[in-house]
Amino acid sequence: MKQYFFSLHDPENIPELLNDYRKSDWLVMHLILLHWLFVSTFSAMFYHTYLFGFISGGILALTGWLSYRQLRGTPIFRILAALILIGFTIISIQQSQGSIEMHFHIFVILSFLTAYKDIRPVGAASILVIVHHLIFNYLQEYQVMFLGMPIKVFSYGCGLNIVLLHTFFVVFEWLVLIWVIKRATDKFLDEVHAKHQLKALADDMRLSAAVFENTDEGILVTDKDGIILFSNNALEELTGYTEKDIVGKTPRIFRSNRHDDAFYTQMWKNIENENRWKGQIWNKTKSGKVIPMWLTISAIYNSDNQIQNYVSLMTDMSKIGRAQSELQSRGHLVC
Repeated sequence: MKQYFFSLHDPENIPELLNDYRKSDWLVMHLILLHWLFVSTFSAMFYHTYLFGFISGGILALTGWLSYRQLRGTPIFRILAALILIGFTIISIQQSQGSIEMHFHIFVILSFLTAYKDIRPVGAASILVIVHHLIFNYLQEYQVMFLGMPIKVFSYGCGLNIVLLHTFFVVFEWLVLIWVIKRATDKFLDEVHAKHQLKALADDMRLSAAVFENTDEGILVTDKDGIILFSNNALEELTGYTEKDIVGKTPRIFRSNRHDDAFYTQMWKNIENENRWKGQIWNKTKSGKVIPMWLTISAIYNSDNQIQNYVSLMTDMSKIGRAQSELQSRGHLVC
């Protein structure tokens, strides 16, 4: 149950969440300023409590503004902002002498707080509402006065039964909003995770493309039926075939006729059994020249464990032989 009542996500590890908190703080700060205007004008009209609304609302607005400047993006500001907004509701209820219509404003404020991907502001606001109703019901029952006004929380009377009824609806709303916020948070974090995965995939694709184009080995990729999909620049240098020449064809264009059908049958049997074949092969280039190559063919499987592609790596063994001969010759010269 702990995850339903506390925010377990660390915004320092999720920059997108911190940015979302900051945007929501900006929205809530503007709501605080609008509520100062509200308690200084509209809700003050009932009993001409303009000065009371302006001064008390001004104190809350100033507290909110100073907190916003210093604590924006932190849990402290989110909770404090929630308490300040409920403070405006308390002012408007007092200004209207407990009008039931102003009690509806509580649920409006709680709904506004779902802008945060955090349970705590709604929880703090709900608790303050319950505490306010309990204390002010007691003060109303004993006819306590404040600045010449009788303190009232309910215009139609007072009593613990009324407080408990209001508490029931506030707690019910609180639980519903916990569910709403949790779903919104999970969806937001899923989207962030998906964006990170897409970015990582794009980075991997750029890296793979760089390796693909800059390796000295000729690379050939076919589909599961052996139809050539693409190749790299090294293959063109090795065989003389451009990618445009071979896409849509099969690797049979490289056959030199130096190997019989049994050779290729055994090759594909190894690929089928071991998902790979490697060895020396004689392949024909576009010019008709036949050269020895070291060939590796690997089967690539998809998420359903079905063969999706074949990847071939080709190396010109004649160049390797010449390089080895050159190194041996240099060794003899040194000796």
